[in-house]
Amino acid sequence: MGNTATKKLVILLLLMTFLNSFKSFATEGVEKDKHLPPPGANSLVLQGYGYSGDIALGIDIPSDSGSFHFITLLGIAQQTRSGKRHGLLTVKSSWHPISPLFIMRSAGQSVFWEPFYTGLSVIMHDCVFSNCDNDRVFYELPDRYPTGYYPQTAINTALNIGSSIVVEKYIIYAEMIMTMQGVDAYYHNHTFLAENYDYWGLEAVASLGIGIKIQY
Repeated sequence: MGNTATKKLVILLLLMTFLNSFKSFATEGVEKDKHLPPPGANSLVLQGYGYSGDIALGIDIPSDSGSFHFITLLGIAQQTRSGKRHGLLTVKSSWHPISPLFIMRSAGQSVFWEPFYTGLSVIMHDCVFSNCDNDRVFYELPDRYPTGYYPQTAINTALNIGSSIVVEKYIIYAEMIMTMQGVDAYYHNHTFLAENYDYWGLEAVASLGIGIKIQY
């Protein structure tokens, strides 16, 4: 019993020492670079995919604390069947609960890592001016389907989960975006999706968006 208690105490002390060392390391990195603005402050945003189009351009407006960001993107996507291109408007808010952690300094530039942020998006297809003639994108359900068979798909809400690397005024990020319609489908048909799509079925309901923010 004595040996077991001693081992537990040693492990606890080692764990506390490690956590304290990590906290000191992260704090030192942040103290050295207090001039670094919050991620996305007054930034231009360029993003590919993530349900915002093949390519999308927009701006990022952060809150005063930098914990919340509001991004507007205008993108261009291609219809699957018709081949016509149409526009996409994405408005998203994101919550950044973890301050970027100092990683390294190289060639006079500091590198930080933001391990996690999350938020919600509203994605709107421009089916008014560009004539979305794909029967999978619509504001009103096509006559070929029974009433209530599908929800409207031209406007979607989505959940975003991402991570980013901060290098001075450049922020490179990756986000996994899941539409609420997709989340609902995954909840009710997980087995079917897992058997018919890659990555445990997530390929059917999620999209990976990759982008860069340039602070100005």
